[in-house]
Order: sequence, then C-alpha cells, then structure tokens
Amino acid sequence: MRILENNDPDSLKEEEIDSFLAEVKKNREKPLDDKFKVAFFYTANAGVVYHRTIKFADLMRAKGIGVAYGNDFNTVLGGAAYDPYNQATASWENELNINIVVNKIEGICRCADVIVFGLFHTEQALALLKALKTAEGTKDKIYLMEYDDNFLDVPSYNGASVYYFPGSPKITVGIEQMKLSDGVIASTPYLAKLASQYNKNTYVIPNNMDFRIADAVVPDKHDDIRVVWEGASMHEDNIQIIKPAVQEALKNPNVSFYCLGGQPNFFPELKEFKNFHHIQAWKIITEYYQYFGSFGFDIGLAPLIDNAFNRGKSNLRLIDYSAFKIATIASPVEPYMNSINGGNGLFAKEPEEFTSALKYLIEKEDARKVIGNEAYKWAKQNHDLDKVTDTYISLLKKINGEKR
Repeated sequence: MRILENNDPDSLKEEEIDSFLAEVKKNREKPLDDKFKVAFFYTANAGVVYHRTIKFADLMRAKGIGVAYGNDFNTVLGGAAYDPYNQATASWENELNINIVVNKIEGICRCADVIVFGLFHTEQALALLKALKTAEGTKDKIYLMEYDDNFLDVPSYNGASVYYFPGSPKITVGIEQMKLSDGVIASTPYLAKLASQYNKNTYVIPNNMDFRIADAVVPDKHDDIRVVWEGASMHEDNIQIIKPAVQEALKNPNVSFYCLGGQPNFFPELKEFKNFHHIQAWKIITEYYQYFGSFGFDIGLAPLIDNAFNRGKSNLRLIDYSAFKIATIASPVEPYMNSINGGNGLFAKEPEEFTSALKYLIEKEDARKVIGNEAYKWAKQNHDLDKVTDTYISLLKKINGEKR
C-alpha cells in the first residue's frame, strides 16, 4: 500500500506483517476478541492521552474488547508503549517516512474494526488516513477522530497560539481530519457542535474519574481549611479572577491555599504568607490522583474567562474536585454551566463574587460538606469511568454496526 510518495510498498511483505501481528498477539496477556476490536492511535501529550485513551483502552480490554494502542509499534498491541513520563508528541506522526512504521500501522488497522485517531498535527498523517480509506483491506474500516480542546479558537495568551491561529497549517490539518473521518468524538457537547460544521456524525464521550482510585485514597488529617486551585500552565489570565479572593482568604491563619500545578507566575507576592503553598513538583498522571486526594482539600476554585476556547474546555477540574468531595466555586462558563445545578457547587463570575463565595464556604463547614457530598454523587452518577467506558463501547459497536 503506497501511503507516501517515498514509501516502497514492497519493503515489508504481506507474510511479514502477518508474522508480526501473530507475534504481538501471542505476547498479549489475553487473546483478542474475535468479534470486535478497536485501535487507538494517540497523538498528543501524556495527560490528554491518559484521560482520552489509556483509561478507556485499559478498561475496555478488561471488559473483553480487543484493544490496541500505542505510539511504539513494536509493542502496540500490548500497550507497553505508553510512557507517562514522556510529554512529547507521539512519535509515529513524525515517522511516516519510515516504511516499517507505515506498514505496521496498516497491519493494525486491518486487524481492527474501529480505529480512533487523536488530533493530527501533520500533512503526512492526513495522507495516511486518505490512503487507509482507499486501500484494499483497510478501506471498509471505521475511522474516527477524537479531540478534547477547541483548537479552532486558541487565545493569544495560550502558548499553543503560535501553532493554532486562523489559517495556520495545524488548524487546516485538524479541519481536514474532521472532514475525512467517519465521525468525531468530542469530550463536550460544545466541542461536538463545533465539529458538526465539518462532520455530521459527532458524538460526546465525557471525561471521567476512576473511582477505584479516588475512593481508595485516605486524605491527611488536618485542622486548617484547605483551598486549592489545580491546573497546568497557560492559565495566567484565568487565575486573575481569583487573586482578590485568595489574598483575602490568606489573612485568616486557619486557611491554607494551595496552587497545585504548573502555573509558574501564580501571584508571587502571595509568597509572603506562610499559609500559601505553590507546589510545582510534577507528578506523573498515573500517580496524580492518589497524590491530589491525599491533601484532603476542602474548597476548590475553578475560574475561567468566558471566551470561545474556554467554552470548549471540559469540566475535568470540577470532576476532580467532586470525586474527592471538595466544594467547588466555579465561573459560570460553558463547561460548568451544564454541570453545577445549585447543590453540587457555587457560581462566581466577578472577582468580588469569588471573594464572597470563598468567605462563605470558609465560615460554613456544614455548607462545605453538603456541597462536597452532592458533588461526589453528581460525579459518580455522570462521570464514573466504568459507566462512561460502557457508553463508549456501546457507541463504537453501534457505529460499527451501522456501517456494516
């Protein structure tokens, strides 16, 4: 199969591909389900991969689905390629000029019923998809795109804006991938609606929490009231909303505030407070939730500026807080508007509203506990990994059945 112009289709003969796949299958702990198989090809950094691929793939496998995933195609069917320490873009997109990589991708796709690709970054990946959709042995497969961020409207304060701006090559590639795919899976209804401009077949599989992990965490005992903001870098504009609230709260010696994550410039002037903790020590995603839950946080802050990019975000921060019964104060923006119903969290739009709401929850222990418990029920009902995975499996089987 000729994917790219410089590929020699004879570089890996058919029997060699079959031998490779047979060897990989033999090394699996469980045999592939002959009835239904899914291949995941992730393309983004480790955090996104964990939430949108690895958790689902591992549980699907445990539920009897034949699953392949990875970016190291020597071990793809075994899943051993996933490296939580590696935040780099998956290597296969940059190795499509290597014959054996392309042929192994083709072999995996021939074995699978449904193939789920992450958001492409390169023209070569588009060329691969086009070829797979026209070649014998792979043209009748189902090819889905999965995405978790509004790459169509990245604000200038976000570092990714140097790659994603109107008319940029990466936006063009992403849009073309949407058009070429048999369907698009998004993490939120807002993202699904955006994708529907380019593909009529859009589906929502929400982010989630593995409650087997969350429920097993034993939090530290503490006498102080612990307030947290968690997040990666590139949230500088969002966190400005909570600055007055945090400053006011830290005047109370019984309150401790934790900035947990990668925001490098989180109000350096707050360092004068002994009860301010800026923890930037990076934890790998597979260990993060045990670490996060161990603090026993009481109140969580979820500020977001209302713009198109943030409306495309998922409610993952709210899910994280809720799974550990943390009472949340959130901005009334799309990812939270459809999640907080008045009992499982509080809304605050302006800085003074965050200040007032935080003061209320600091003073009212009973209110914190009621909101935290309601939040936990909401998360367990709507975002339990086990339930969402069942929904995902049913969706993939439905799509597969409709095409057949």
